Amino acid sequence: MRETGYWRAPGYLSYNIRGAPPSAPEHPDFLCRRYIVMFQQYSEQTCQVCEQVAAGRCPDCRQRLCIEHFPLDQHQPCSHTLERNAERSVCYVCGEPVRPTQWSSNLVAHYFDSFQCAGCKRPICDEQHTRRRVERMVIERDGMSSHRYHYILRYCDLCSPIRHFSGLIGLANWIVAGLAIILVAFFWFHH
Repeated sequence: MRETGYWRAPGYLSYNIRGAPPSAPEHPDFLCRRYIVMFQQYSEQTCQVCEQVAAGRCPDCRQRLCIEHFPLDQHQPCSHTLERNAERSVCYVCGEPVRPTQWSSNLVAHYFDSFQCAGCKRPICDEQHTRRRVERMVIERDGMSSHRYHYILRYCDLCSPIRHFSGLIGLANWIVAGLAIILVAFFWFHH
């Protein structure tokens, strides 16, 4: 063996002193090449609209989009869906028009506001009829980086006091489940 640590074996493969080829997973050159390939794969992800570096995925259409095209009204098919549902997107209390929004503050932080009550799933305005606003953050891995998705949850006057049961719909589900358990217990013990 030579002092450099590599010698030529039959078949012209270079091996290190321990006998492992440079393409073995524990070899530093292999690890470096693997991370470079992963970085190139991440950095080559481009926007579906303009071919710039993609910031994240739209949760509705699952397309990779840059910061400029991430809002709902800046890319298809979400802008078409937003226009089609415009007459249904009004506050259920006062009738003020509301528009779901999403935006990116940088390449890894994305915000979503559906302007719907998280308890009863009805559209609700921001200024007058949102009783409580909560932000929920979800972290998703994407290649070598991760993205922070911030979801703004709103509660109306009816759902805010019972938000621990997930609002009106959640409370109705709990009542139905409780009645079903009572009926099963009643028929189980009386027959």
